[in-house]
Amino acid sequence: MRINLKPYLKIYKMFLIVSLWIAPVTNAQNAEQLVKDVQNRYNMLDNFRSDFEQIVFNKDGKELIRLDGEFIYTKEGKFKIDFGNKLIISNGEFVYNVDNDLNRVVISSSGDRSNSFSLDKFIFEIPDLCDIELIQNSPDKKKLKFIPRNNIGFNKAEITLSKKNIVNKIEITDFTNNVIVFALSNIKIDEDITGVSFNFNPSEEAEIIDLR
Repeated sequence: MRINLKPYLKIYKMFLIVSLWIAPVTNAQNAEQLVKDVQNRYNMLDNFRSDFEQIVFNKDGKELIRLDGEFIYTKEGKFKIDFGNKLIISNGEFVYNVDNDLNRVVISSSGDRSNSFSLDKFIFEIPDLCDIELIQNSPDKKKLKFIPRNNIGFNKAEITLSKKNIVNKIEITDFTNNVIVFALSNIKIDEDITGVSFNFNPSEEAEIIDLR
């Protein structure tokens, strides 16, 4: 006895088309929800302190620069990265890049996307300017990929999150395929940072480059 499979093939094809359409939509929804969860997490915390690492790789994967230091973050775009002889300090309005070896200070606006690092931008601003994909989703680690819709200074970015939705790593690929990695580890949330200043007053002897 012959069985007419045509009706079943039509149903299968319809199911396949629907599945292919639902998959990217579901991924986008999951990615957007995760971004909202991360934003809510950072809105809830007052501050954190962590070890900080910045690494630059060229397009061939060769390490060009490595800096290690301490990162202190609090709300309203305020942060401090201490590399010892170099400092990056933001009071939420201006960013001070301090090079004690060269006795030089570069001052820029916190709204300038060319600033070397801003956690708040990647949590609260960059997502609205990008298409977002959830590329890893496990109990202990999640990873989001950001593809800018327009030119905002980089080709793509990937953000790795802990199971508590805290940013552990940001990997930025520029237009020449160099990769800048910002890694946070040993994160301590809501520390006593009352003695930490997020303002900087350059000395009179320092070379000032004001980009505001």
